[in-house]
Amino acid sequence: VGDAMRLRQILVNLLSNAVKFTHTGEVMVTVHSRPYDQKRHEVQLTVRDTGIGIPADRMDRLFQAFSQIDASTTRQYGGTGLGLAISRRLCELMGGRMWVESVPGVGSSFSFTLLAEAAQRYEPLVQLVVAPAQQATVSPPPAWLPLCILLAEDNPVNQKVALKTLERLGYRADLATNGLEVLAALARQPYDLLLLDVQMPELDGLETARRICRELAPQQRPYMIAMTAGAMQGDREACLAAGMDDSLSKPVHVEQLRAALERCGQLKTPEHAVATCVIDRSALELVRQELSAEGPALVLELVDLFLSDSQERLASMQQAVLAGEVRLAERAAHTLRGSAAVMGARRLVERCAQLEARAQANDLVGVASTLAQVETAHAEAVIDLHALRAEYTAQVG
Repeated sequence: VGDAMRLRQILVNLLSNAVKFTHTGEVMVTVHSRPYDQKRHEVQLTVRDTGIGIPADRMDRLFQAFSQIDASTTRQYGGTGLGLAISRRLCELMGGRMWVESVPGVGSSFSFTLLAEAAQRYEPLVQLVVAPAQQATVSPPPAWLPLCILLAEDNPVNQKVALKTLERLGYRADLATNGLEVLAALARQPYDLLLLDVQMPELDGLETARRICRELAPQQRPYMIAMTAGAMQGDREACLAAGMDDSLSKPVHVEQLRAALERCGQLKTPEHAVATCVIDRSALELVRQELSAEGPALVLELVDLFLSDSQERLASMQQAVLAGEVRLAERAAHTLRGSAAVMGARRLVERCAQLEARAQANDLVGVASTLAQVETAHAEAVIDLHALRAEYTAQVG
């Protein structure tokens, strides 16, 4: 149990750098852990690449803010190195440290540690069947286990009942108390299943489902099950019209919930699973379709232009923050937001808009804090765009 957002920010930064500096070979992530004390574990993650490597006499500059190993690296690859300085600081905030081992021309290995509490272990429940010969055999759990579940329920009693019912079926769930918390949770991580109470304060279940359907592509949406307090005629239809996939009447019975989870699980089998993507490809796909034969080549041109220009805008923001120039940071964020919107990088668009708002309020501390989120969103988008670029390169031939 740890800080998922900080961990994601560190990993995305290290992976983005590894991909950027590795022209051939591989990038590998390894994870190890060991008991640290009675309640915590030390987790060590390593990102190893077969890239250009780092000279020994430049290692001491690597984690300094706004510096790279030399000027030629900055010209060729862009960026200022602020991400590594922030990543190391995030490790320290989580009780860990960061270090690097590298051989020029062979590759680099960035390692970091963090301290995390041990999570309660939830094992899928299995049924013991006593055979006539009095030999106990164990029936295997259904193929659809496990699911990553988010329960949205504001009533403490109903929360307890739902969580215990899920536990009896071999599941655990994260908890939200209103629709706004659901949307925030989905921004942090993907979920396979949402159990949504229809009547919640601030943002109810129906409107939450509508927003999810507007903001997420179909392959990115979780399976949504409505939980309604009554079984009035038309309730189920209203839930389905809002974008829900299924509905249950409260109080929810174990067998009813089991059946609903099975229906969800059948849609989440590996052959149908789709990885969560940062980039909404619909805009670029439209370009490709409308321009026919020229489409793939133009998409490649747009992606390459964005990769080059966005790195410059990001560097401008970093330098503006260092100099305390919030207006310069705002202009760079505004420009980056526009190009990110064209590429379908929605999370980057949101983060740039947040930075602009804080710059307009002359909040330098807030701008600096949001810049780290912009960097993370940018790095995530870059990884997705490199994958997209490879697909279109194959189409162009």
